[in-house]
Amino acid sequence: MYKDIESKAESVLISLYGSLDAIILPVDLAKAFEKILVEIEEGSFADANMSGTYSREGDVGKLLLSQQDPREQKVFIVAHVLGHFLLHANTSRDVFFRNQITELDDEINPEEREANIFAAAVLMPRQLVQQYWNASQDSVLLARKFGVTSEVAEFRVQILQLL
Repeated sequence: MYKDIESKAESVLISLYGSLDAIILPVDLAKAFEKILVEIEEGSFADANMSGTYSREGDVGKLLLSQQDPREQKVFIVAHVLGHFLLHANTSRDVFFRNQITELDDEINPEEREANIFAAAVLMPRQLVQQYWNASQDSVLLARKFGVTSEVAEFRVQILQLL
């Protein structure tokens, strides 16, 4: 199962950068969203625990991100939504709460877990993670290098079984 998700993430990266060797960190997914017709906006929510919402009608999607959240959280939500778009064509609505972003490994819903795995894979390409992990074995440094939260970096290291 993870191999298919990893392969899908690598395909996205190749379409954005031409090859896995040409990836520039941190990964920029803006072009991917232009290709799949998902509009991204920032705003605020009445519920302070919300980080984002996603809705899709047909081939057009809209992602609203909390303007208060740090860039690293927003990037993960964007990648997570891209995962749903590519892996789960039937996902037409989703809501993200802050605790979901900090408790990635605790996700029990299979589609949400798959979207989390995809998001980590596309933001933290396997070969580069292995390279930087072998050099430092420090998830905080890894997070900084890839422009993600330390929770995402730790999750990715676990998925790749580098610990």
